[in-house]
Amino acid sequence: MSNEESITGQKFHDLATELAWNSQEISSKKTDWDSFPIISYAIFNIFHDAMIVHQSIKGLVYNGWSSSGAILVRTLIDLTISLVAIIRSKNSNLAAFRYFNSSHRQIRRDHRFSSKLKREIKDLIRNQINQLPTQDRQEAYRILQEKDRAYWFSYEWSSPSKVLEEFASPNVLEEYQRLSSAAHGGFYGLKYFRDRFSDYDITPRLPLGRSAILVSASSSRKMIELVSIRSQYEKLGLESICIELRNNLENIEGLKNEKL
Repeated sequence: MSNEESITGQKFHDLATELAWNSQEISSKKTDWDSFPIISYAIFNIFHDAMIVHQSIKGLVYNGWSSSGAILVRTLIDLTISLVAIIRSKNSNLAAFRYFNSSHRQIRRDHRFSSKLKREIKDLIRNQINQLPTQDRQEAYRILQEKDRAYWFSYEWSSPSKVLEEFASPNVLEEYQRLSSAAHGGFYGLKYFRDRFSDYDITPRLPLGRSAILVSASSSRKMIELVSIRSQYEKLGLESICIELRNNLENIEGLKNEKL
């Protein structure tokens, strides 16, 4: 892989970050934050996490650790699943509450966390309940008493794959399953996304090869898709930019027919 192609991959990586950042800014200006819209808070948090993960992938890939970057691409799909589960839920307000509370519940029940943090979490939960429509608040208190589940959206979908089966193309589901092999330490998954996979040297895989650039391109594609979903839901007007970037990304030399 030439240095010019590597720069092109990094350029798209940065463009995807900029696109996501712009979606945060446009959404923030459109949102009446004084009304404490819990759905908007949830989406904002998902995008904040996604941008950090995307930038982490860039650091891993372009420093020679592409297979570890592939694990984080799977994380981007998980964040996309959370976004879709919120906006496609039968009750998006309560879905956003569940999204936050799944982590809050674990902290409150874990003796390793301080009493001070638990009190702060309790206050935060109370504030989030107050962000809900009045008719949903009693249900939110009931949710607080639920047992821990494998996934915060398990009350509607039993697994991430079920969300993808309902709302994504078969290619995305296949990709999620392939990346799961890397995320869970599978031999195939970790080797598949590593340049010179038969080389057992532990030094960074540099210069970059096609596998590394493919991981970077896939991360950029996931960010673009996240923005596209958000833009349609919040009417941000970014769909045409998403289409243009997606088309240009597919034309990166050597990646036209590659799928991740």
